[in-house]
Amino acid sequence: MQLKCSFTPYEGDEPYIFVSYKHTDAPTVFEILEKLNDAGFRIWYDEGLEWGQKWTQDLENHIVNCDVVMAFILAEYNKSPHCKREIDCAKSNKKILFPIHLESLEEINLSPELEVFNFIQAAKFYKYKENREKFFERLIDATALQKSQGEATTTWLLDTASKYIKQKKFVKAFEYLIRPSLKGNFIAAALLKDMLKDSAARSFFESRGVDVKAIINQPQKYRRDSDTTKTSSTDSARFKSFATIPLSPVFKEFEDVFKKS
Repeated sequence: MQLKCSFTPYEGDEPYIFVSYKHTDAPTVFEILEKLNDAGFRIWYDEGLEWGQKWTQDLENHIVNCDVVMAFILAEYNKSPHCKREIDCAKSNKKILFPIHLESLEEINLSPELEVFNFIQAAKFYKYKENREKFFERLIDATALQKSQGEATTTWLLDTASKYIKQKKFVKAFEYLIRPSLKGNFIAAALLKDMLKDSAARSFFESRGVDVKAIINQPQKYRRDSDTTKTSSTDSARFKSFATIPLSPVFKEFEDVFKKS
């Protein structure tokens, strides 16, 4: 039974990532693609050429139409004629090449078709085997991929914002909390209120015109939106408040989150 990602390859007119990989490496590759999909990236990947199956015009069309080619490099990739042809096609169409090294290039004698990867800054997955979350964090922020990012899942946005709050990276947390899909989400509102209890966060927001004390002390009224993420009973108790104050124009995006119910 062939391994597949849980999501369907992207088909559309918006910028997307074309994935070039050796199918024997699918478990590692698909782990990374699942994370990118959760973060809202549009991704096209082929689900595997069977033995004896030839390069198809469909593959070439998806390279021609993509924004960036993400290549997963290791020794087996270096031996694959299909992978080499994908890179040749990408280079001839002047596509952005974004290599992810699954192992060190010092262990690979790159073929002439792939020598270009000696001169491109790569995401070095093999260096993060003990800290994959750090790798995913850096990958998602990569400049070359940003045109291919759409809207992330609500669960991913909330988890990521919560992670940044714990790390005291409040600007990053705020960037995720103002995403359009979180407008009206009571958990996002509660996370923001939790964040404002930290002195550094209070200072940051107060300097931008937010009445932090009013937000924290505002009387609370329970509200569960139909489109919010399901939570456990503990989470429901923690996040059962929905703030009800207007924010300054600097944070206009939050007005829907904090409007009176």
